[in-house]
Amino acid sequence: MFPQPTGAVLIDMDDFLFYEAAMEKRSDDTCLVTGNQKHYPFRDFIVTPAEMVADY
Repeated sequence: MFPQPTGAVLIDMDDFLFYEAAMEKRSDDTCLVTGNQKHYPFRDFIVTPAEMVADY
């Protein structure tokens, strides 16, 4: 399975793979957990490790 391209341009394009994979699985309520939220566009499913632990 290959993710559908989002066309997003990220501050750190090394993070692009993770963003694309998370976007592909959004229908499964997938979260992207990162300590570098500033590298991604603002989305409610992109959370810090602390936010992930607090929510689950």
